[in-house]
Amino acid sequence: MNKKQRSFQFGRAFYNFSPIMWLAFGIEFEYEAIKSFMDSQILAGIFLEGAALYSGFRAARVILPKGLIYLESKEIRDNQSQYPLEHSERIIIEDEEGLESLLSRTNNGEEKEWGTFLKAYDDNGTAVVSNILDASVAKELGLIKRETEGSIRIDSRRADKEGYNGFHHYHPNQHQSPNSRAANYFIHLTDRFKPKGWINLLTFNLPEGPEIIGFNRQHTYIPVDATKRELVRATPKQIMEYLAK
Repeated sequence: MNKKQRSFQFGRAFYNFSPIMWLAFGIEFEYEAIKSFMDSQILAGIFLEGAALYSGFRAARVILPKGLIYLESKEIRDNQSQYPLEHSERIIIEDEEGLESLLSRTNNGEEKEWGTFLKAYDDNGTAVVSNILDASVAKELGLIKRETEGSIRIDSRRADKEGYNGFHHYHPNQHQSPNSRAANYFIHLTDRFKPKGWINLLTFNLPEGPEIIGFNRQHTYIPVDATKRELVRATPKQIMEYLAK
């Protein structure tokens, strides 16, 4: 197993077990906070109570999207004609200029997340990305509300009304070693939780250059070749095989 494969497996394990970890921290901090208040250690109690609330928030960031995705998964599975992009076998990025713009800016290695919106249509099981909105325009229009090192806030309702049915965002390097960024092949539930029926893209940097992958609520898509214009649906096993190259 190479470094990129290990990073991918670590990402899967960490995000799958992180809610349990954060809940355990939250319970422990709450217990210690109660003890501190009972012993009249008010400042310590306030600090520990804050730590308990923060731990609960981190757990909820995974648990709530996971629950909502689970509740809506049956509707998506049973209504393929209504949500065709949720069932795509592959993604074709038709907007070559938009793709080049995403990869070029990703290669710059910016420290904050950034993103934009896209338009796609179904072509017999293939999601065709016909237009990628310039990221600076998306920000000027107010569709991108805030960008930080670890998150991006978007106006998905307004974007949906304006005809966009997909979202792209960039994950910054965040002082990680190049190979460890392969953990990005595991799509976090907070990223996956986009409006039903959308097809989405994620870019990040690897040692060999910028990478782009696709995802919706159910599946992940990886590039077929170096052009990165075509992405195919992949299981975790297939992603491991892709990372072995």
